[in-house]
Amino acid sequence: MRICFYICLILLQTVVFQSNVFADDIQIANPDRGSLGFVPERIVHEAYLNLGMSPVIRETTQANSLELVNSGQVDAELCRAEGMEKFYPNLIRVPVSVYSFSYVGLVFEPDLQVEDSDDLASCIVGYLAGAVKMREKFGARCKALVPYHDIGEAFSLLHSKQIDIMLVERHLAKRLLKHEAHPSMRLVEIPFLSADLYHYVHKRHAALVPLLARELSEIQAQQK
Repeated sequence: MRICFYICLILLQTVVFQSNVFADDIQIANPDRGSLGFVPERIVHEAYLNLGMSPVIRETTQANSLELVNSGQVDAELCRAEGMEKFYPNLIRVPVSVYSFSYVGLVFEPDLQVEDSDDLASCIVGYLAGAVKMREKFGARCKALVPYHDIGEAFSLLHSKQIDIMLVERHLAKRLLKHEAHPSMRLVEIPFLSADLYHYVHKRHAALVPLLARELSEIQAQQK
């Protein structure tokens, strides 16, 4: 009888603990990622719903998104590459990928020949501001690296020849070719950078990490 009492007490404490953890809505920073944002957002949203939480997406910019989460003004970051916790110590990575992406190129110049990453050495390359992995990989391997904050700015940089090539997520690049086609725009379908993206939470939500990892794993298993 005493054993049953302690088991019930432990279960009750677990329920109370989870109720406290899940008491409030959780704000998730989502930098504008064009067509990329939809898939991770849907998966992460479902994971929180499965935990009895009501996630609220907060639109942010690439430039300030991680700072908002690291400072605690926002609870979580939708998805970023591995290793953000090295630069933002208050972030904890949920160790299950929510999306796999690759960056390809879009160019206007018909005579520009880019057949592999080494050819970027003579190019001024536009990249999405805040993409740390991009800076790490190409910062010293191209003529210059110029950040853009949205697609409109990237196109403007291409038109004015301030950049030779813009690197953009593959699915978004194909969407742009289809819906915003420019007569001279062409796709350089080389995977300049490929990586997995992960969900991050502020360290005050550390207790959620194993629970989110479990839910994300189950969601992905169901999709296979």
